This record gives sequence, C-alpha cells and structure tokens, in this order.
Amino acid sequence: MSRTSTELNRSSDQSCVGESIWPAPTDHSHVRSDQGSDPVRFGFTVNNGSLSDTTDVALFDRVLGGDLPFAWGTHGPTPDHGPLPTPEEMADFLPPNGRLTRSYEVVHGVQVIGEGPGYLAQVALSPGWMMVRVASDSPSLARTVGQTILERMPTPTEDADPDPAEIRMRVWCNGKSGPRTTWATTRAPSWCETARNYPSVTAEGLQRLIDARPDEAGGMGGSLILFHGPPGVGKTSAIRTLVREWSAWCDFENLTDPEKLLSDPQYLLSVVEGRKANAGADPSPGRLRCLVLEDADNYLRAEAGGREPAISRLLNAADGVLGNMG
Repeated sequence: MSRTSTELNRSSDQSCVGESIWPAPTDHSHVRSDQGSDPVRFGFTVNNGSLSDTTDVALFDRVLGGDLPFAWGTHGPTPDHGPLPTPEEMADFLPPNGRLTRSYEVVHGVQVIGEGPGYLAQVALSPGWMMVRVASDSPSLARTVGQTILERMPTPTEDADPDPAEIRMRVWCNGKSGPRTTWATTRAPSWCETARNYPSVTAEGLQRLIDARPDEAGGMGGSLILFHGPPGVGKTSAIRTLVREWSAWCDFENLTDPEKLLSDPQYLLSVVEGRKANAGADPSPGRLRCLVLEDADNYLRAEAGGREPAISRLLNAADGVLGNMG
C-alpha cells in the first residue's frame, strides 16, 4: 500500500401504525397460528406519515399470506440515470406479461408494484439507489423475474458534449433503513487554474498526485491519501480538483458519516462492495474508486476505554483484505 500525506498551507418525525391480518378470509385459510384457529397477524409502521411503505405491505401480504411464498430481492447503488422515470415508464421494466398495479411517486423517489402470472414485483428508484423485490409461486420464477427487471432498467448515457468543470460524486449515508446513496453535482476548477493558489512546495506535491496514474494491474488500489492543514488552506478545493483531473479513470464517493463507517462493519462492507450492487454493468470495470472522508481529525484520535482507534480501522480498510478486494 502507498500512503500520501500532503501539507496544505493556507422536521419532526411522525409515524402511524397499522395491522394486517393473514390469511385473507377467502384465499388462505390454511395459514393458522399454533392455536389452530386464529389468523396470523403482524404489525407494520409507516414512517413520517409516508405512503411509500404501503408498497412494502403489498408485497409482504402476498409472501406471508402464502399464495406467493417465494421471494427474491436486491438493492444497492446505481449509475446516475438522470431524471427519475415515471411509474408508467417503470412499468416497462416488468416482463412483457406484467402490468402496473400500484405506484408511489415523490420528487426524490418512485416506487411501483407490478403483477404478472405467478408473481408480484416491487421496484423502487431514487437518485443513486435502487431496490427490486419479487414474490412468486416458485423460487426459479422469482429469480427470473428479478433478473429480467434488472436487465430492463435504463443504463446511463454519455453526454455528447460534457462540461469538464462539472463533477459528479456518489454520496453515501447510513440511515435507519441502512446504507443509501445519492448523487451530487458541483463545479471544479482545473489544476492549471488552482495551482497558483498554493505555495510552491505544496503545489509540487499536489502536481505529483495529479499526474499519478494506475498501472495495468491497478497498482494504486489500497492507497491512503491524507490532506492536512488548518481550516481555509484549500484541502476541499484540492479534492474537487483531483476529482476532475482523475475523472477519466477514477470514481469518487463521499462519505457523509465517516464516523459511522469506521464503527459499523456492515456499513463498511456495504461501501466496499458498493460497485457489485450496482444495477447495470459498469462499462469500465477497471476503474478505481476513491472514498472521501472529510474532517478526519474528528474521528481518528485514540478512543476512550482502550478501544482500537478509528485510524487503525481506516488503515485496515485501505491496505488490508477489504482495501484490495477486486
């Protein structure tokens, strides 16, 4: 592993609770509790007064009710597709024999329920994130329908005349429902424009970093780059410039909650395996990923009680087994 250190010198939560009863009176009388007569019951919570969870209930109803007992699912980050599709457009993700039966649409997310012979599918899309679940009357059909939906999802298109100053980064956070990603867009100056803002010694170090390229074996994988210096000297500006200058071969991803990343092994594993969860194949599988963790001094100090400091976990993530996973 290589480690580079560059000194830079200059609303309220509301919820409502409901209960669903299985089996339905007409179709699933064979599903009973241990007493032999009471229907199976379970509760669900709709968070923040939102209807989005009702698509979950529509799927769970069929699985727990017993008529579609076999389930398949996947979720994870996606390439940026631009504007989210409408429910009508998402209906085209379903197999040819499927039809749209329910939908939920807001500015930052769309969910649909589709149904076809022997299956019910739930598809959810938000910027940078997707989820697909299928309930079916057989494991093989559930798997086939799910894979068909993934194949029919749109793939990103290249801008014919991209603006080199516009940079995009995947942004991670670990919320109540687990790790999620979205996309952020900003503008970044070129290195030619920003080099003059740094003292010569700092500029020389940054120039070597800007000029770095991975070898054919991906030799830069498992590297740790540390920018340090007092506030206002240009650390964030250097990162933005690096995103632009490395855009041909490296994808940058920002962690909004790095302290959670370094304390939650499941979150760390989700981020490390993030590319594998993408919907749609990466057209350039050899591209490297660079995870950006800002304000490192807030969480890299030794922890109280003799616990392993976060810096050790960060180094293990960079040059240990996880950092070199392909």
